[in-house]
Amino acid sequence: MGMGYGGAHAEVVKPEDVAKLAPLASKKLTEFLGDHGISMDAFFMYQSQFCEEFMDCMSMTGGEEAACKIEAEDFDAIVKEMTAIYLELQQEFEIATTVRGYGLTLDPAYHNHDDCGDRYDDDLVCGGFWCVDGVYRRTSAGEKFRSMIHHCLWVTHG
Repeated sequence: MGMGYGGAHAEVVKPEDVAKLAPLASKKLTEFLGDHGISMDAFFMYQSQFCEEFMDCMSMTGGEEAACKIEAEDFDAIVKEMTAIYLELQQEFEIATTVRGYGLTLDPAYHNHDDCGDRYDDDLVCGGFWCVDGVYRRTSAGEKFRSMIHHCLWVTHG
């Protein structure tokens, strides 16, 4: 199979807009990651299934030292709690964006345009970023929060 570029797109919401719409869980996630020396990129890589093992995500983002300080038995508990906080964030975001029974869904993604992208990739999609779903249904929520949602394009090499 030949190598080449494949187009990708997403509706993206900036982290500061996520924090405005879901302030409690957003702050809780940021503090939790900081307390454990986990970078936002490692979180995004793991939650978007960019890498299967969280330790790999930590290593790929320069977090080897922080990962080594975490006891093996505590590691699973930390990943479980981090995921639970992320699910709280999803729920708070969906509730905050619900208009006439339809809310927006928040999902993490990761893309490194230096390694597998192109110079024309949107800057909002370099590293970890938040994708939103529910916009294309032309829902009231999608329309109401339109100014916070950015349609981004990028390419992936592989």
